[in-house]
Amino acid sequence: MPGFRLIAADLDDTLLDDNLQVSPRTVKALKKALEMGCVVTIATGRMFRSARQIALDLGIIEAPIITYLGALVKNARSEEALAETPVPFDLAEFMHPQATKKNALHNLARSLGIPREKIIAFGDSYNDLDMIQYAGMGVSKVLERFLE
Repeated sequence: MPGFRLIAADLDDTLLDDNLQVSPRTVKALKKALEMGCVVTIATGRMFRSARQIALDLGIIEAPIITYLGALVKNARSEEALAETPVPFDLAEFMHPQATKKNALHNLARSLGIPREKIIAFGDSYNDLDMIQYAGMGVSKVLERFLE
């Protein structure tokens, strides 16, 4: 990932396949990015507890992870909350307008001193669109569905 300093990836149907597994090829790529000094984070609609375990399994230990569609950003290891937007979690798809993956990614990058040009974001769904558009490079898996 030449030049990129922050990688943000959605979980379901992006990092995780239909069997909720991360491919060995993806695991290898993420480990290489971490070894090169990139910050790797997850940006998901899932609750923190679910995303945290996946992050830890992937070696994403020090970076905060973006959960609840951007409403909660917490460190995977310490569980310290870095940003929290109060929302009715029983209505997860109808979140606070400021609780987006893009806003959470922007704030995380700013706190790390990483400009948006040095961010790459991966996603597959409408709720990833603002994050993908915000990043210096955005990659969508939506086209892949049509090519299968």
